[in-house]
Amino acid sequence: MHEGITYSCEYCDYKAKWKGDLLQYVQSMHEGVTYTCDHCDHKAKWKSDLLRHVQSVHEGITYSCEHCDHKAKRKSKFSDI
Repeated sequence: MHEGITYSCEYCDYKAKWKGDLLQYVQSMHEGVTYTCDHCDHKAKWKSDLLRHVQSVHEGITYSCEHCDHKAKRKSKFSDI
């Protein structure tokens, strides 16, 4: 990737490093695109959020701590110790 290249939103001040990220941002924030769960009424602005919802709520995927018995639905809930 070329250093310093960003893609600017034509509707607001948002800037993205990747063209695909800008496209998804515009669709969800300015065009009202949402992703609907096939299993329930949950809606998400981001496809990745819908995937995380399906995995944690409907598929029961959880992440375990390496150091104790704690479990979480998101990997991001763990910090490096």
